[in-house]
Amino acid sequence: MKRVNVFYGGLPYSIGHRSVEDVQAEIETGLDAGGRTWLTVNYGEGLAQQTKLLITPGVDIALVGIDDPDAEGDDEAVSPPAV
Repeated sequence: MKRVNVFYGGLPYSIGHRSVEDVQAEIETGLDAGGRTWLTVNYGEGLAQQTKLLITPGVDIALVGIDDPDAEGDDEAVSPPAV
């Protein structure tokens, strides 16, 4: 996995060198521990600015994994199920 795109409050953010599962686990752990957590992300193109998003129960957030097809050792591509 090359990066995770995060959509929060109608804006796009990104997290490099992590998987969707890893980010999701971090969010769940933070919510389980205290009902809210801060997620560190990057905002902007080119020279991105490090930003913290407050994640609380009920907040709308989407995580989208962006694959790096040239990376070795990443998860193998999964074929869609036969119909």
